[in-house]
Amino acid sequence: MSLRHGALGIVSLFLLSPLPPACAQIPSSVYQQAAGDLKQGDFSGAEQLLRPALREHPDDSSALGLMGVVLDAQKRYDEAEGFYERALKLDPRSPALLNNLGNHYLEKEDMVRAQEAYLKVVAVDPSHPNANLHLAQMSVAAKKGDAALRYLGRLPAATQAEPGVELLRAQALDLAGQRT
Repeated sequence: MSLRHGALGIVSLFLLSPLPPACAQIPSSVYQQAAGDLKQGDFSGAEQLLRPALREHPDDSSALGLMGVVLDAQKRYDEAEGFYERALKLDPRSPALLNNLGNHYLEKEDMVRAQEAYLKVVAVDPSHPNANLHLAQMSVAAKKGDAALRYLGRLPAATQAEPGVELLRAQALDLAGQRT
């Protein structure tokens, strides 16, 4: 089972940050349009909106994070990483930023750093679905069934009922020696 691209089909690769608060530096309309362009696959359109906004407001962590996602979608990983780092300097405990950084490292196939990022996510938000799902997958891959079961137990009931998650749970149970 692959850990990349939301491996179980229940979580999108990159979860967008929530809309910036009213006091955010870039206008929410620019952020919303860029996020919409990203969702529609218009990565260059999203980038064209964000670049001038970030030149004007370089300390907007939500916009920096969104730019990281846009660049990741274009497989411009080195450039994206710089935006995540800048965003996390401004908002180091943001579950959305940390989660997207974990997704970024998954795309780069850097499992160690991906796991570190996801562990930071669950330290801030223990019930974060994407981070827990990926940590469960990583635990199964590492043959750590008990750890996988802990992460799976944090998922919402609807997510736990997904066939891919049930399969992952069965694998974790087997690894934990719970075969009945």
